[in-house]
Amino acid sequence: MITSTRRLRSDEPLEEPVDKYDRFIMDMADETANYREARDALWRDGPRAVDALLRGLKHRRAKVRQITVAVIDHLGGNFESRCYPAILPLLADEIPKVRKT
Repeated sequence: MITSTRRLRSDEPLEEPVDKYDRFIMDMADETANYREARDALWRDGPRAVDALLRGLKHRRAKVRQITVAVIDHLGGNFESRCYPAILPLLADEIPKVRKT
């Protein structure tokens, strides 16, 4: 497991993984990693992964932002309202695929 002495806030962009959920988000950006496995792991763990998902919405890679929105949409539930403020800016994302998701 990845550990760190500093805990990222959910509003900080994700650059280095802090825990296994951040690693899943980073794996989605890695063209060599199986991003479907990472996405499925996030689906399984759901609400426990919300902070990492919020950071994933700010990732520099459009693919990660797009998949992160799809994961949040798939999870639904009460925690989804916590994600709305972070999702709204993606409606104006420079990448059309991210906006459409």
